[in-house]
Amino acid sequence: MRLFLSSSQRDYKVNSRGELDPAGMSDLEVHEWFAEAIQRHSKGQIEVVVVRGPRESISDEVRRRLFECDAVLCLFTKRSRDDFLEQWTTSPYVVSESGFAMARFGTNGPRRVHAFSEEGVLENFGLAFAKDHFHERFDRNDLEAFDHRVRKFVADLLPNVSAETKPAAFQPIALRKTVTVWRSGWVHVENLYGHHLSSVDSHEQSIEHTVWRISDPLPTVDALLQSRPKNGHGYEFATPFMRFMHIQTDAVQSVRSRIVPLEPSRGGNEQNFKLVFEGLPTTGGMLEYMLVWAYPTAFRHPSDLPAGSLNSTGLRTGHRGRVADATLVVKFERDWAEGDAPRTIEEPPRWFFNSAPRIPDVGNPERYWHSAENWHQSGVMSRQDGRADGLFDVFVWNQSNFEGQVKVVWHPAENYHESPVARTRSASVPTQKPAS
Repeated sequence: MRLFLSSSQRDYKVNSRGELDPAGMSDLEVHEWFAEAIQRHSKGQIEVVVVRGPRESISDEVRRRLFECDAVLCLFTKRSRDDFLEQWTTSPYVVSESGFAMARFGTNGPRRVHAFSEEGVLENFGLAFAKDHFHERFDRNDLEAFDHRVRKFVADLLPNVSAETKPAAFQPIALRKTVTVWRSGWVHVENLYGHHLSSVDSHEQSIEHTVWRISDPLPTVDALLQSRPKNGHGYEFATPFMRFMHIQTDAVQSVRSRIVPLEPSRGGNEQNFKLVFEGLPTTGGMLEYMLVWAYPTAFRHPSDLPAGSLNSTGLRTGHRGRVADATLVVKFERDWAEGDAPRTIEEPPRWFFNSAPRIPDVGNPERYWHSAENWHQSGVMSRQDGRADGLFDVFVWNQSNFEGQVKVVWHPAENYHESPVARTRSASVPTQKPAS
């Protein structure tokens, strides 16, 4: 059996109060003590897998080694003190890695992903370890007193991991999200999902989904489904809406589907539901479907945004785990007029990557989303001028074998919201704000 050991590997010594102390113990020494104790108590039945060296993001080597392992143990050690909460934060990388591990093991995560934390560290460790998840705490200055806890952990881990697990009915193959940003402030989203169906013993299966926003709560799932266009047709709605578009499978017979609302989360910013499919082929095959939703005032003038915030959108794999092919397309409406097609944005949007498959269960998700320190990699989106007519600027981000979340941010052009006539007026004319 292989156990991936995730922890900070800083090599300077600190004491149990988090102070620099030559007589203390470094995070690396804590890491090595746990590795040795696990191997000793397992009597050679557990191989502890470690990736050495400093890490700022989840590397391909970490991903590969983690996927080779049967379980994960995270060590949450002290990083910096939060004087307001009178507690210590921990390594954000280890938090992200715990979320990555939980997504990798799916429904088996609770018995495959474990943690020990240092005394005084925050109780909430994000996606994998919410504050209601109990785990043992240790004192780095007295690890020998914790040895019996490690022995019990090993004794419990071996039989649990050896238990047979049933393969997931749906293996994600492709996720393509297309976000259309209208100058009026509306944002229209199309999500195309592709899954490989494993052999199952039932024609009825379900997949959970979430429609989410960072800044504002959404209407309930029922309200989203019941929203109707202003004039009875088209995409001009008075309120946010959601639609389930189409299904394609290898099934000979027709496949029926329905949406079942679940409890919302994050104060209504996440509306959760499950898609229930009836008539799926029990021998396996392919399943493809699309969800569409939209909401107003999602694209805002900079003066309407909170300090430190930017217009943004994103894609995340959530509980689905690794996706073979992930694509995020962002289309910006241009104010087309003959000989005059000003752009909505001044420069290509930038993308940022976080290895956690969703935002951790933190106190302020919006602040987490906009904080630069929580994103490990970044780049500029590729412009695809040949993939749309003159009404849109189109940008694409794509990655194979993807798990985590990607955020895209952009700066609007100064006069993006004005009509062509308004742009010909004197600069002293007050700037209009986008329709709400």
